[in-house]
Amino acid sequence: MFTQYAEPQYKAYIEAVNYFNGNPQKLIDAEKFVMKEILHFIDIQLPGEG
Repeated sequence: MFTQYAEPQYKAYIEAVNYFNGNPQKLIDAEKFVMKEILHFIDIQLPGEG
C-alpha cells in the first residue's frame, strides 16, 4: 500500500519544488504560517503558570 500513491505524490512534490523555486517568497510565507501555527498549538497546550 505504501507504493500505491508513490508516483502521484512524487509528481506533486516535483510540482511544488518547481513552484517554490520560482516563488521563493511564497515558500517563506508558508514556512512562517506553519511555524506560527505550531507555536500557537504549543502555547495553548502548555500548562498555565501559577
